[in-house]
Amino acid sequence: MKISIVLFSLLVGICLALGIVLMTEEPEGAAGVGHPEFSSMLQGGDGAQRLAPVRLVSRILGVLLILFFVALLVLGTRRKKSFPTERRLLWMGTLAYVGFFLAMTVAYDAYASSGSDVLVLSFPPPTALMLYGVGFTPLVFVFLYMLRFDPWILDDDELGRFLDETVRKAEK
Repeated sequence: MKISIVLFSLLVGICLALGIVLMTEEPEGAAGVGHPEFSSMLQGGDGAQRLAPVRLVSRILGVLLILFFVALLVLGTRRKKSFPTERRLLWMGTLAYVGFFLAMTVAYDAYASSGSDVLVLSFPPPTALMLYGVGFTPLVFVFLYMLRFDPWILDDDELGRFLDETVRKAEK
């Protein structure tokens, strides 16, 4: 399948998910409720209840955004040559990224509904997953591009042809 069709399909899915989230009625107290002691302060209320109407759609939106990001990375790679190791690493990084994102959302649901005070590396579990999982997983893509840019994206022959053509156009 052409990458342009995949990108367009992902964009349509992202737009649909965003539209559903934006059209969903806000639950009562979603913007905060008055504090009993300080009138100028608002309390957040029940986080699990506040996000219940958009829980599934927001997860779908997050996964679609991650897939769109990876599809854009694939758009810049060469498709004429075979790079099985790089593609395998790209898929593994994508699965890890989606996995950490979904684990973070599930951990948030559990944390918000339980009122737990458990800390993981000095943070609540969903925050720890966000920082250490979702935050560091894209480094797989950075290292993949950093270490394999020349053969995978732009080798010396293509760079030479590009520079020759650029010089030729500049001389005209």
